[in-house]
Amino acid sequence: MNYTLHKLPEGFLVTSDEKIEEGNIGFDGLYIFKCLKPFIANETTSGKNIPCFYIELGETSVFHETSYIKKVIAQQDQIDFSALSEEKQKEIGWFDIDKIAYKFCDEITPKDVTRSLHYPFKRGFQKAQELLFDRRFTLEDMKKAFNAGDNYRYYENGGFLFIPSDVLDEDQYIQSLSQPKSWKVELEMEYDLESIDSSKKVIKPKLTNGKIKILKLL
Repeated sequence: MNYTLHKLPEGFLVTSDEKIEEGNIGFDGLYIFKCLKPFIANETTSGKNIPCFYIELGETSVFHETSYIKKVIAQQDQIDFSALSEEKQKEIGWFDIDKIAYKFCDEITPKDVTRSLHYPFKRGFQKAQELLFDRRFTLEDMKKAFNAGDNYRYYENGGFLFIPSDVLDEDQYIQSLSQPKSWKVELEMEYDLESIDSSKKVIKPKLTNGKIKILKLL
């Protein structure tokens, strides 16, 4: 079974490639939704029957092909990142907000008012992450961008002319600098003692205090 960690403006979630079923929470790379009743849709242009789900998206119900849906097995507060090194946590843009908030509040306030400042600090930190989740570039990224821009021009008669835009695709270059928004991950697993087929050793993500633990990025 393969598991993937996704980073969204709303937070993190983990999906698996196991079969999606009615009642599951699904993710298609853009939206999170609840899968309602499954059915077979007839694709008139090709004559093929396509497995689909009715999905609950906001206040509407539409249908979606199952091939695009990944099963969501955990969302932000159901994921334990503690096994990842601090370097890997920074790589994916996850921070222990509670730890940072208490440390910051302890440094600037008396102990008796620390907790009263903890919540607004945490909310502000989360909002900043939401606003900047797709805008995080390193100094090295900026150096590469400047050097790339300098390489895409040529000199003529002591001056220089820029290479036409159809030669330099700015959007493609910017996309190349963007940090990945999903990572294949290894989870802490355990044997499923409640598996229907007791003759097979079935393993599943281990839940500890209601959370699954990410052991490493693959």
